[in-house]
Amino acid sequence: LSETMCTINPPSTVCQLKCDYAYTNPDACTSDNTCMWDTVRNLCTKACGLTTTSSSCDLSPMCEWAQVSTISGTCNLQCPYKYNEMTPCRNDQNCKWDATASVCTKSCSYYEEFASAQASCNADVMCFWVATNPNGTRCMPSCKAQYNTLATCTNDAQCMWLQATSMCYETCA
Repeated sequence: LSETMCTINPPSTVCQLKCDYAYTNPDACTSDNTCMWDTVRNLCTKACGLTTTSSSCDLSPMCEWAQVSTISGTCNLQCPYKYNEMTPCRNDQNCKWDATASVCTKSCSYYEEFASAQASCNADVMCFWVATNPNGTRCMPSCKAQYNTLATCTNDAQCMWLQATSMCYETCA
């Protein structure tokens, strides 16, 4: 077999067929704990947790690199692929539930780890930067991300309901 078709998944030292060559359907793919079914590209691929570099992690649209320290990190499954229900999504500190789209997304606090935390936070429409929280989490879930009804929105003093769009927003300062 070609080297491009084979891989070694630690701790094993045995060369085996890469997931995308070994399996062509989701059931067979997910029965192998070294593989996962990529719903974006509709193919079997190496499980995120077995990827050891940020560059190889970034090649999978379902994975994202989390820098743990200046010299190490981990490759993890992105929140939308981990959870499709609100409760388990909200129970994961790295994820948040987008009430508007009914989808699990990356937690706002995730951006706190970047040097460009404020810009990264503000680039995510489901988050907003609170400069008055200098010692705590400053990238917070937006009102739009948390509430999708008038009643739930107006129960939060930091939020206001805009009738024109039927959406919840942060109150004017």
